[in-house]
Amino acid sequence: MNVALLKELSDEELVALAREESSGVAVIELMNRVSGFIGYKAAQFAGFDSQDKQDFQQQGLIGVLNAIRTYDAGKGAKFSTYACRSAINSMISLYEQQNKKSVPTVALESLYSAEGMTDTYDELSSYEAVEEIAEKIKTRLSDFERAVLAIYLRGGSYSQIAAQTGKSVKSIDNAVQRIRRKLKAD
Repeated sequence: MNVALLKELSDEELVALAREESSGVAVIELMNRVSGFIGYKAAQFAGFDSQDKQDFQQQGLIGVLNAIRTYDAGKGAKFSTYACRSAINSMISLYEQQNKKSVPTVALESLYSAEGMTDTYDELSSYEAVEEIAEKIKTRLSDFERAVLAIYLRGGSYSQIAAQTGKSVKSIDNAVQRIRRKLKAD
């Protein structure tokens, strides 16, 4: 397919083409479209370490590949939003593997305040809103609830969270309900 024609297609059309096509040019075009965002977020995770930045960029691209594979246009989110969220989740996983701990709340503030992230984070449109939610997470949630929230935000199912935390699925459900109440409370 002509590369110039690819640039005229929407992200969603490119996803459909990437799933059908074996040459991979649609995949490359999709990755090029989010590469600036991935580079920016990788730098936030890595700081001044250029090798770490490359590792986070690669992990982000793996997240984009996963997004291409799992994207469902019927759920209402734009592909770019979904792909960026998937890239961030992938980078968070790498960060946690490297540091053997959860992403600090301060890092969450910057992760969720990205241009173009408009689906479930519409209410986080201002820095103050992000700060407020980060503060609620830090002060209102227990260590267990923060761990559950971190896995849940990465897309973990209740059974996956239960397996990782050693608790029952019912305990996880109860924790998620408590988290929702605590974060909604004024």
